[in-house]
Amino acid sequence: MTTSAFDEAAAAIGTTAHLDVPLAPFTTYRVGGRAAVLARPHSVADLERIAGARSATGLPLIVVGKGSNMLVADAGFAGIAVTLADLEMSDGAEQAGFVVVTYGDASEIVVDVPGAASLPSLARRLASAGIVGFEWAVGIPGSIGGAVKMNAGGHGADMAA
Repeated sequence: MTTSAFDEAAAAIGTTAHLDVPLAPFTTYRVGGRAAVLARPHSVADLERIAGARSATGLPLIVVGKGSNMLVADAGFAGIAVTLADLEMSDGAEQAGFVVVTYGDASEIVVDVPGAASLPSLARRLASAGIVGFEWAVGIPGSIGGAVKMNAGGHGADMAA
């Protein structure tokens, strides 16, 4: 890819985009090279601009999320890297951390969680609300989005269980 594609992507994304940024500080292992473009969205509108920039430029895109269990090559990433650390959750979820929706009887509980939500925080909040079965996630540093993508697990349980 050319530098102009990176400049074009950053311009389309706006103020949440930064050029030639080290990715090591955004991963739990603290190693790796630089991202040609790093996007730090604060809202869904920012995410929409990132998707538009990716579509317009054809640059590869990787979601870093909270950077848990992720290794970045020393050569870096020649595309758009997206960290969700600054993403503000809407509909009151920012303060609550999650929204619990019940359908039918109390045995069927659906928990609607933003992808950027912290696994340990979610595990504690669910336990505090009397919802059991996710306690195993309390010691896993990462986000719900990454956990779903990678089928995170521990202590004999995992996301697919």
